[in-house]
Amino acid sequence: MSEHRTEFSHGMHVVHDGPRQAPPLLLIHGSGAAGTYWNPVVPALARHHHVLRIDLPGCGQSPPATSYDVPVQAGRVAALLDDLGLRPVTVAGHSSGGCLATALAEQRPDLVRSLALISSGPSLDALLPQPLLFRALLAHPSVRSSGRRVRTP
Repeated sequence: MSEHRTEFSHGMHVVHDGPRQAPPLLLIHGSGAAGTYWNPVVPALARHHHVLRIDLPGCGQSPPATSYDVPVQAGRVAALLDDLGLRPVTVAGHSSGGCLATALAEQRPDLVRSLALISSGPSLDALLPQPLLFRALLAHPSVRSSGRRVRTP
């Protein structure tokens, strides 16, 4: 694996691996982690991709930020990609990094070729209100303990 360079941009520590001319792949870690989270898979990915690992603000080698709101974080990542002239990129987000990756795709679809969400769930804002009857059924102990997932329309 060849590490091109390490830099700070838009309040984030950024590490580049793999050939610069290869398709770009952005790796976004989850809460409490850092770009080093991806170290075990980078050698394989960097054979065929220009891999970018970022330390989100307040994580790893990045200084704290004034805001950690997901849309603000996505804006920082978009500005970083704009400055690097990289588009479209494949984005992989782990855990809460998947929420950020999704926000990036929503805000700037021109920057994102594809998404890989790893162990990511929706934000609580994504949950649709359920009818009272359905909520009552889900609250019943026999439904909660059955281990089955109930899919709603």
